Amino acid sequence: MLSQLKTFVAFVLLSLLLLASQVNALKITKGSIQLDEATHQLHSAPIALETSNRNIEVSLILAEDNGALLESSPKQISVQLSAPNVGLETHFFPSKRGSSILFKFPVAEISKFLLTQDTIKLSLITGDLDSSKNSFIEIGQLKPTSELIAAASIESPVRFQSKPEIVHIFKDSPEYANPLICSIFVLVVLVLFSNLILGWILVDAINFKNLTKLPIGLTVQFLACVALFELIFFDYFLGTSIFTTIFRCAVIGVATVYIGSKVLRGMYELRHAGLR
Repeated sequence: MLSQLKTFVAFVLLSLLLLASQVNALKITKGSIQLDEATHQLHSAPIALETSNRNIEVSLILAEDNGALLESSPKQISVQLSAPNVGLETHFFPSKRGSSILFKFPVAEISKFLLTQDTIKLSLITGDLDSSKNSFIEIGQLKPTSELIAAASIESPVRFQSKPEIVHIFKDSPEYANPLICSIFVLVVLVLFSNLILGWILVDAINFKNLTKLPIGLTVQFLACVALFELIFFDYFLGTSIFTTIFRCAVIGVATVYIGSKVLRGMYELRHAGLR
């Protein structure tokens, strides 16, 4: 087990050495970073960026790692400006290639997201089918001033901004049924009730003559209570509040129960008397 661990560690170290040798297979023999008229050496102190109305020139001379001049420049060459702490980067490509490589770009073309960072790293990236020409070399740093950071205002895309609150306004439930439907319903009830009474008369199931055999006042009161209940029922379906309807029914109901019990008792006595 210990021997396998040693073999694995040795393999990892060898891989890292090979990777490091490939990443920096080239070196810069001479170079500078020029900001308008001011020239700065590579790897010098961070270069202050005070305004976006300036131009940056990066001139480089590449050589092999052993110091020998390159016979041909790498197929891919770019300068990377990055802010690793926030994962931002942009690239510029050379305007001149050959034994001397030249990059020229205005500060205004640098992403505003980068210009709002405290430090911007400049790195040289080269790539080629020949792995000896692959390299990633940091060459300097840019430092935007507080004035430039304030001037580089950023407007977030709409998709990143807060959206207006969505308010759903639903239509209130109707308090009353449609008057036309209520009217039709009441009419149907009246027709059915009339047919019921007519049917009772035709089959001799009811005898209205017995009503005259009861005290006349009692009969009128009972019929009045029934008529009031029907009126309350129709009025409710035509739009009266349910609470008003319940109150009316409670008041009429007390009188109806009292008068109705007397009417039923009188009808019972007539039936036992054979007067039906």
